[in-house]
Amino acid sequence: MLFRKLLFICFSIGFFLINGNSQEVKTNIDIANLKKQAMDMAASFIKAEYKTFVKFTYPRVVEMMGGEEKMISYLQKEIQQMNNDGYTFKSIDVEITTKLVRAGKEIHTLVSQSIIMTAPNGTLTANSYLLAISQNGGRDWYFVDTAPFDDLKKLTAVFPHYNFELKIPEKQLPIFNEVK
Repeated sequence: MLFRKLLFICFSIGFFLINGNSQEVKTNIDIANLKKQAMDMAASFIKAEYKTFVKFTYPRVVEMMGGEEKMISYLQKEIQQMNNDGYTFKSIDVEITTKLVRAGKEIHTLVSQSIIMTAPNGTLTANSYLLAISQNGGRDWYFVDTAPFDDLKKLTAVFPHYNFELKIPEKQLPIFNEVK
């Protein structure tokens, strides 16, 4: 009987320690709202509505780009150059992952995206991940492409409280489909 009590106590303490240290969010986050905002962000990019697109961009990133107007100007210039080179964004599909974690006062999760572009002699499909960030319990979401965060220093410079329980998958190379 004493052995069972000790076993139960040890199990309970272990369970508490494992779950007590977890930063996974166990609240009722409206995933449909998150997906809608991710889709709205993607649609604003495809439609070249950069003012709306920037509103979905994490404020620290907008600040690092020199502010809203400079970011919009940069996007317009870069997209125009891509169009001149024969590349056009056609669609962006998004899917929400199910793991949400606390990172300081924010909630973070990953959004997978599949971007399809026309290219000279074919199409390109690029699969990547966005970091979705909410600063108000999941009501509003910001998004940041994870591709630039290829080392911890860059990631923590933008997100000093980043929770490493949320693993960012490795970058994937775009897939080119030649049209004959």
